[in-house]
Amino acid sequence: MLKTLSRSLLVAFITVTAFGSHHTPTSAQTQTVCGVDMKVLVISADGNEAALPAITAALGHVGTPFETYIATQNPGGMTAEKLSSGCHGSYQGVILTTGNLAYDTGGGNYVSAMTPAEFDALAAYQARFGVRQVTWYTYPSPDLGFNWPSWPGGGADTSVTALNARLTPAGAALFPYLRSGDTASPIPIKHAYTCLSSALDSTTTPLLTDDAGHALAAVHAYPDGRMNLAMTFDSNPYLTHTLLLSYGVVNWVTGGLFIGDRHVYVSPQIDDLFVHDERWLAATPCGTSVDLTGVSHRITGADLNAVVAWQRARRQNPISANLRLTMAFNGFGTTAGYLSVGGNDTVNTNSVGTTSTTDTLTPAAKQSQRDFHWVSHTYNHENLDAIDAVSATSELTQNNAVATTLGLSRYSVANLVQPRKLPWSLNSRG
Repeated sequence: MLKTLSRSLLVAFITVTAFGSHHTPTSAQTQTVCGVDMKVLVISADGNEAALPAITAALGHVGTPFETYIATQNPGGMTAEKLSSGCHGSYQGVILTTGNLAYDTGGGNYVSAMTPAEFDALAAYQARFGVRQVTWYTYPSPDLGFNWPSWPGGGADTSVTALNARLTPAGAALFPYLRSGDTASPIPIKHAYTCLSSALDSTTTPLLTDDAGHALAAVHAYPDGRMNLAMTFDSNPYLTHTLLLSYGVVNWVTGGLFIGDRHVYVSPQIDDLFVHDERWLAATPCGTSVDLTGVSHRITGADLNAVVAWQRARRQNPISANLRLTMAFNGFGTTAGYLSVGGNDTVNTNSVGTTSTTDTLTPAAKQSQRDFHWVSHTYNHENLDAIDAVSATSELTQNNAVATTLGLSRYSVANLVQPRKLPWSLNSRG
């Protein structure tokens, strides 16, 4: 996680603002358009921007074809011929890593990687072919539909404290897969320098704002028909806000019609099935270790059946039709040697012969085994790093044997979840 924009680079943004996307419409924009290739043009200054891998990852995850253009490697190359051939356009969307493609030529000397003529050629192409543009990260400026930030207080370092951002009604429409409104959790912008500004006028529509009302992402409409979506916070492929917003940005810049498909993968994993775990009650003294509360619980067959019913209900929705929980299990909990935990649904007897309640969990698991994926969590919840090779092998083979006994058809010996050994021991075999 990096704070990827320093104050010196902010100065650079201001310095090269003249190299923005100003353009005066020409008669060429009224010419007939006969088609546009379904490919996105990603323009970088020198290939070193933190936003560049975030952009390419977003497009790659969706499967949208794109071309990465490094401006410093192609001086003067952004021409009308590069962007179109006659009435045919070469790109359906344009994404700039930064607003003016500033880069450091050495010693803090920042310049734009493209000339005003190149920016004009790009703007003319967008106006003529109706192609949208995204400025993935920018210093706010009037050219992009923002007021200049006021200093001090024109920026936020979110490396320690996240900046809470919320979708406006326009943002909720653009990112319909994210919750919005008063009850929705904020989108945390963290580990990314953020510039704080406001919308210039009615030509700018904020999409994302913070609690102080700053416009953090907005769409700006130009007189010649062009549209630009700009974000005033940096990103990288691993940041939460990048992962949340990327698909909506790709969908917007392509006008909602693009090659590719969005998939959401979710595979929740539940550990310690068949054995007990500690409970934290309201009366538990503060400072008590979460592993030593003195109160334990093992779920019952009715509990597991409720999980089965919940999962089957979720699978009626086409979006989650393939949802299948993964159960990481400890086979010792299905055997007669398992330690009783005092009145909960447990197995047979413990080592001193105390009678426990009937085990309803194991039969329920056998009955519903095809509803879940199954993965070994070792036989007796042993930390394999802390035992010898013979004992580790026994932990694996015994759990594999339990899987066979239970008839777990979705179990694979190739999978393992390594336990963290707790202060209590499951082993009551003497």
